[in-house]
Amino acid sequence: MFDNSPELHCDILNRMSVGDWVIDEEKLEGLHAQGFPEEAHAVVAYSVSNGQITFVRMFS
Repeated sequence: MFDNSPELHCDILNRMSVGDWVIDEEKLEGLHAQGFPEEAHAVVAYSVSNGQITFVRMFS
């Protein structure tokens, strides 16, 4: 996926954190993968433990 999308980037529009969770509102552009849109507006939730991301869930 990343090899086919060299211009892939993500802009974080908003971010909040609650406990061990970080929630971002993101705008993704430049994705070139079958079955996925080239642009997406999404909310992404990250669970963080000891400075490491342990779980990711994307809602778009």
